[in-house]
Amino acid sequence: MPLSICPAGRREYAALAELHGRCLDPAWSAESVSGLFNTPGTLGLIARLDSQPVGFALCRRAAEESKILAVGVVAEKRRRGVARALLDAAVAMLVADGVQFLFLEVAEDNVAARALYTAAGFTAVGRRADYYRNPGAKPVSALVLRRDITSCEDS
Repeated sequence: MPLSICPAGRREYAALAELHGRCLDPAWSAESVSGLFNTPGTLGLIARLDSQPVGFALCRRAAEESKILAVGVVAEKRRRGVARALLDAAVAMLVADGVQFLFLEVAEDNVAARALYTAAGFTAVGRRADYYRNPGAKPVSALVLRRDITSCEDS
């Protein structure tokens, strides 16, 4: 069965939290995800393979800008184009909603994610020192990336 990507709504809060926990550390709870969706402008997507949830994207829109809050794909389904498909679907949805600029943070040491975002047209516009602080690990700085999405012809 092919990859499908669908908008995430209230029924998917638990699935989004479970996916977040499988993909990223530290995990967000279902309550945290629910709280995000209680904030105006929050958008979510879930990717499924063979009807099983394998990835997600969460974004928050404010006027003509949006921030990608998180993108994740379960380890056993990585390197199959799922993250890029999620990113492309998010960009298309945001363009249709009038967003012009997209921002995100990515860990400096996350080579795979940085390559994905560079290939998708993002460029570095800043750096946040020691932005990611996970218990028991050395802090990691984040690069702030930006993409002009006023035209989705190249997405």
